[in-house]
Amino acid sequence: MKTVGEKDHAWRAKANEIIGTLCRESYLAANTTKSGKRRKRHVPYSVPVTAKALVECLNKNDEVRAKNIFLKLNEREVNGTPATAFPEIE
Repeated sequence: MKTVGEKDHAWRAKANEIIGTLCRESYLAANTTKSGKRRKRHVPYSVPVTAKALVECLNKNDEVRAKNIFLKLNEREVNGTPATAFPEIE
């Protein structure tokens, strides 16, 4: 059974995991050629709006808003639409 402190950090760990996944998807989209190979030179990429919102939640310790974002991302996965296809999450 988890203690109160471990439960508090569970949403933070999930937020960090999602931020990393979204940023990696954005990086690969910008730095992969049409043939599927990586580019020889780095191409700048933007951090997705969803990842920025989660970073803001971590900074403000806003668990409720972060979990709301988790739910919206989960709904989009169930529908088969990638999270990066919808830049607006509030």
